[in-house]
Amino acid sequence: RVPAGKTSISSIKAFYFDASTSVKDLNLKFTTSRITSGAAHTTDTTETYTTYATVGTQNSLQSISATAASYNAISTVAAGDIINVYLYRDSHFVSGSADSYDANWDLVGIECVFN
Repeated sequence: RVPAGKTSISSIKAFYFDASTSVKDLNLKFTTSRITSGAAHTTDTTETYTTYATVGTQNSLQSISATAASYNAISTVAAGDIINVYLYRDSHFVSGSADSYDANWDLVGIECVFN
């Protein structure tokens, strides 16, 4: 839920447990939606798959920041709105690099920061 006094999304991060011992690539896509009571929800699906390099520090908590394209269509938010974050992974070759993260990729949580 959007806290009182906040009017926009500043950033979105995915926190994960890094199980790899070296830098690997992940192909991820973030999409978002905003639900307001009594109104149609707004969805941003403009984000495409992006290749993110992991840190490669085994047994550590790391984060990946979503590109602003994944939430820019949700231009304003209001207190009490619900923000949904969808995270997709394509472990096969897409238009960029092949996803090379061959260990389990454990998502720990999603953080939304508001202005």
